[in-house]
Amino acid sequence: MLIDCEPSSEMFPSITLKDFIEQCRAKGIKLTAQRRLVAWVLVCERSHLDAEQVHALALHRGDRVSLSTVYRTLSAFCSADLVTVRTCPNGRSRYELAGQPNPYQLIDDQDGTIIEFSDPAIERAHRMIAHQLGYTLITCRLELHGMRLRNPEQD
Repeated sequence: MLIDCEPSSEMFPSITLKDFIEQCRAKGIKLTAQRRLVAWVLVCERSHLDAEQVHALALHRGDRVSLSTVYRTLSAFCSADLVTVRTCPNGRSRYELAGQPNPYQLIDDQDGTIIEFSDPAIERAHRMIAHQLGYTLITCRLELHGMRLRNPEQD
């Protein structure tokens, strides 16, 4: 039996495993033990995981699930709009719960690492630009791509 967990990221509002399972049922997704395990990893980790990372975390729990089952489950969750997928410039696909706020992201184009951050100054600038153009800002997504400096002191 899987139990709810404390979210590993403070940037996301709380969605419980029970909530996610109810969303799956509402979308008509049958939940086998393996699918519940994949859901548990996604809900508990709350980060941008690739399928191999989801698989490794599931195995670390001591539960048996094949990598192909993880891929099929992630695909089913994506088709039901419960999970979103992002293909990084390095070709790796990363998965996250759908419907979560989209904080700003810096994506490392070499290894696909995604760093989430927020900045009140950027948020104010977005609202000001929207207002100047005659709009009220509803939502915003900022995605920065970069490559790590060899020596951060150089910049």
